[in-house]
Amino acid sequence: MHVGAAIAVVILAITGLASLWFARTLGKGRFELINGFKPEKAKDARALAGVLRICYSILGWALLGSAFLTAGTGSLAAGLIAASLIITVTLTFMISTMSKYYRL
Repeated sequence: MHVGAAIAVVILAITGLASLWFARTLGKGRFELINGFKPEKAKDARALAGVLRICYSILGWALLGSAFLTAGTGSLAAGLIAASLIITVTLTFMISTMSKYYRL
């Protein structure tokens, strides 16, 4: 594996772990971590916490999976393509669902 791929593996893994930590924290209702979040705009804070926990967990596992795929194959492209597809679908779901639980 070349140096660029190794650096990408480390960055993907750290970002994945941070996303999993964020998912766990938001799942407990710690919305103050979200820049610009206003509690009075939440329609259903408990449901919002659940959706965010699930979405950030998926993102975290996708990033970790991408790191392992890249490390295992040595191909940065394979890992990034796989993660990009999962992340795009997850973020689209998260954005479309947010309006249900939070007034924008």
